[in-house]
Amino acid sequence: MRALPSRPFAQRRAVCQTASLTLSAGLLSGCGSLPWTSSSRAAPPPAPAARGSVVLRKRWSADFPGAVNIVPILTESGLWVANPTGRLALLDPQSGAVRWSVQIERALTAGVGAQGSFAAVASADGSLLAFDAQGKRLWRAELGAEAVTVPTVTEQGVYVRCSDRRTLGFDRKTGRRIWSLSRSAPNLVLRQTTGIAALDSRLFLGFPGGRLAALDALGGAQIWETAVAVPRGSNEIERIADVVGWPSVAQQDVCAVAFQGRLACFDTATGRMLWSRELSSSMGLAGSASVLAVADERGHLHAFSRSGASLWRQTALAGRTPSAPVLSGSRVFLADVDGLLYAIALEDGAIEARVATDGRPASGAPIQSGDRVWLQTRGGALHAFAIESV
Repeated sequence: MRALPSRPFAQRRAVCQTASLTLSAGLLSGCGSLPWTSSSRAAPPPAPAARGSVVLRKRWSADFPGAVNIVPILTESGLWVANPTGRLALLDPQSGAVRWSVQIERALTAGVGAQGSFAAVASADGSLLAFDAQGKRLWRAELGAEAVTVPTVTEQGVYVRCSDRRTLGFDRKTGRRIWSLSRSAPNLVLRQTTGIAALDSRLFLGFPGGRLAALDALGGAQIWETAVAVPRGSNEIERIADVVGWPSVAQQDVCAVAFQGRLACFDTATGRMLWSRELSSSMGLAGSASVLAVADERGHLHAFSRSGASLWRQTALAGRTPSAPVLSGSRVFLADVDGLLYAIALEDGAIEARVATDGRPASGAPIQSGDRVWLQTRGGALHAFAIESV
C-alpha cells in the first residue's frame, strides 16, 4: 500500500519499501517526486490581520512537543497529554502543573484517547496501553500492527484502527480483544488521522475510497455503509477519495468529508444521505449540534448549517494550510502552518484574534473549553491561552 500525506506540512518522514511508498511532509524522499511535493514549495502568504474584538492571551506553555496524530484531550480528570517519545502526563488545565508523568519507554504513534479517569495510548511496537487518572497502568493489549488513529474510549470499550486495515475493539476493563473487522483498501491512500466517533452503542468511521460505515460497538458488526465520495480520475492519484478527520455525530445525523470528494451528512440509523456539497479537505471537519466547519484544500474555511445551508466562507487563510478546526460556542478555533492560532466568529467568519505559538505547525486541531484554548505543536510545545474580551 502506498500512502500520501493528508497534511501538506506534515513532518518529513518518507520511506520506500518494496510494495509501499509512504509520503510525509509533502516530500517523496529517495523515490522521485510528484509535482506538488517539491521541497521548494513556495512560502505561505502573509498571515491575515485580526479585527481585535477578543484577545488570546498566553497563560502557560509546557514541554510536550507533538507530532501528527499526537494531540491532547481534556476530561474532568484533567488535560491528558503525550509526546512521540513515549511520555504520558496528566496536567492541570488551568495552570499547566504536571500532576503526574510516566515514561512508557515506547515511541507513540497516536495521541491520548480518554474518558473520565481512563486513558489509552498506542505505541510504535503495536501495543495499546491503558492508564488511570493516577498514572497507574491498567493493562496492555497487542494490536499486531501500528495504530493509525487515536484510540476512541467509551464506557464499554476502546477502539482503534491499524495500519494493516483492521479496526479493533477491546474491553475497557480488561483489555481483552472483543472483535476485529478487516477490509480492503485502494493501492494508494492518504496517511491520515481518521478518527472513530461514538454515539450510544454505535461507532462511525471513514475509510479510504470515500466510504463511511456505522458499526455495532459491542460486536463489531456493520450496521450500514455508504459513500461520502466516489473515486474519479484517470490515475491512482486522481482517484484518491479518502474520508479524513473525525466524523461529526449528532443524534440524528453523522457528517464526514473526503479528500478530492465532498462534504456529506447521513441519517445515523440508516446511512441515507441527507445532503452533500462538493468540497475537498485533507484536514477534516468540526461540528456542533447546529453548525459544521471545514477547511478545504485551498485553505478556505467554510461554515454550513447542519441542514446543509452555506453560512459563510473565510478566504483569508488561503495558502496557509489551516489545521482541522474546533467549534465552541460562538467561535471556531484553528491553527496554521506557522503555528498561529486563530479565533474566528461563528456568526460571520471574521477573524477576531490571532496569536503566535512557537512557529511550528499544530499536531492537530486545538482543544477548547470555557475561556481556555490549548494547542500542541509539532517539535514545539503545548500552549494554553485565555480568551479575553477587549
